[in-house]
Amino acid sequence: MNSIERVKAAIHFKGPDRVPVWRSGLGDVFPMPMSPPKNWLPGHAEYEQGLFPFTGMDEWIRFHLWKWHKPDWARSPQYKNFLALKREEIDEWGVIWNRTSDNSSMGHPAKAPLPEWSGFDAYLKRYSPDAEDRTRYSLFVKLSKLVAKKRYRMGILGFQGPFTMASAIR
Repeated sequence: MNSIERVKAAIHFKGPDRVPVWRSGLGDVFPMPMSPPKNWLPGHAEYEQGLFPFTGMDEWIRFHLWKWHKPDWARSPQYKNFLALKREEIDEWGVIWNRTSDNSSMGHPAKAPLPEWSGFDAYLKRYSPDAEDRTRYSLFVKLSKLVAKKRYRMGILGFQGPFTMASAIR
């Protein structure tokens, strides 16, 4: 069985020859995370002043795979290497994260954007990521054609599962 057949067999409980392996893109599965959207402007709104972008993976920023269009306050020299600072970040869902200067973890949710259900409509107007934005997938689609032709390609919609994101939002 090849990787694609193995993963499909496992998903459908059809007796794969062995358990499929997911090892940072080297196993049977090639993960394809979506990138932050090009039109996302964290830190620009008045209520986001002082908040840096939380992308789930600092590599998006460190390797210039996604460019943050910095607001005026973030252009200060003290924030030139903001990834090396203790900071608060905001994700696309409006969750504020505490991050350490050594980036030893992805951080911890610090403030939920939807503390009361009565604010649900206002929350959706402010934070509704567009999963249909095709530019979010273009990098990993190109990479998969180069290095993952014989692997099962799995789209990753965000950096956490739905339950964990819902918990952070509330």
